[in-house]
Amino acid sequence: MTCLEQAAFCDDIITMECQVLYALSFEISLSTTSKSWSDRYLATMMAAGGEPSEERSSDNSVEPMRIVCWLSDYLCELALYKTPRFAPSVVAAAAVCLARHTLALEPFSLALQDASGLSLAHSEVRSCIAHLHCLQRLEGVPGDQLSAVFTKFARYDVGCVARLQPPAALPA
Repeated sequence: MTCLEQAAFCDDIITMECQVLYALSFEISLSTTSKSWSDRYLATMMAAGGEPSEERSSDNSVEPMRIVCWLSDYLCELALYKTPRFAPSVVAAAAVCLARHTLALEPFSLALQDASGLSLAHSEVRSCIAHLHCLQRLEGVPGDQLSAVFTKFARYDVGCVARLQPPAALPA
């Protein structure tokens, strides 16, 4: 098989994957490992207190922690696209940190540090955050390659988190 045939074959697979996701309305029940870690970190952070609950407020708006959950899920799914080999726990911590930073919350709170055992000082976490930030900004992503993930997280039932404006700078 020549390189040209191989490239065409890869494009066909991506097209078929998109068709399957659209046919399933993006409802896939299998959780990624990074998402599982993210869920664990968020649950630990909420149980420890000091984090906003995911209840609805009196004006019926969704609390920030719920948006953080959806946004970190979105970032974990983006991470499935050409992400360098980061440990799933690092991807999850980076996703939660970037989600919090996007919402102008303290990026790496003490609760996240306790839950993950990581911090912003960890070089692998910083590298992963930078990579996720590029994906969140859709930089260097050809055409429709992330459109299925974007469409899934642009829906109202997940807070339209894909449409949130990414932060201009990385967390300090």
